Amino acid sequence: MSKFLFFDIDGTLVGKSRHVTEKTKEAIAAAKNAGNKVFLCTGRAPTSIVGDVKALPIDGIVASAGGFVQVDGKYIFKNYMDQYTLSEMMTLFVNHGVLFCLETEHAIYQTPGVNEFF
Repeated sequence: MSKFLFFDIDGTLVGKSRHVTEKTKEAIAAAKNAGNKVFLCTGRAPTSIVGDVKALPIDGIVASAGGFVQVDGKYIFKNYMDQYTLSEMMTLFVNHGVLFCLETEHAIYQTPGVNEFF
């Protein structure tokens, strides 16, 4: 019986080197060869999944802490905030100097100062 395996990126698939090691790539391939389904499960936005992580032979992605779910290259779930609520929150945050990021499946929009903060 196949299993569904979920892997986080930061601190799990990618360590201090910021790259997926050959040993990790081999383990993912072995899991797939055993008939299992392999998924990324991350707080990162879909557009932030890049490089050797994106090249892994995965079956799907749970991104933005569950905000976007992709299986076999197609989005099966996208959880967007209501435009009126979003507008109110953005106004409140801007008026009070709160830094924020908005994530979509294709882009990340952030207020000035977010990169410096992190």
